[in-house]
Amino acid sequence: MILSSQQDAAFAFASLAVVFSSYITLVVLFVPKMRRLITRGEWQSEQQDTMKTGSSTNNNEEEKSRLLEKENRELEKIIAEVGGWGETPKCGSGVGTP
Repeated sequence: MILSSQQDAAFAFASLAVVFSSYITLVVLFVPKMRRLITRGEWQSEQQDTMKTGSSTNNNEEEKSRLLEKENRELEKIIAEVGGWGETPKCGSGVGTP
C-alpha cells in the first residue's frame, strides 16, 4: 500500500474514515426524524407536554387508567342490573357495597 511507509498518515486516514462514517450514520438516522418533528409541530407540543406534566408517557398512562376505571364502574353497574340476584362482584372499587 502507498501509506505503509507513512504510519502517521495511515492512522490519520483510518481515524478520519471511522469518524466520517459515524457522522454519516448519525445524519442518516436522525435528520429525517428531526425534520418530521419540526415540520409537523410535534417537537413543540411534546416539549410543552413534558414541561407541564413532567413526562408525556406518565400523562398517557394516567388517562388510560382513568378510562379503565370509568369503564369498570359502568360494567359493574350493568352486571348488578342484569344479574338480578342482588350481589355484585367485588373489585375493590366500592360499587355495590353497603
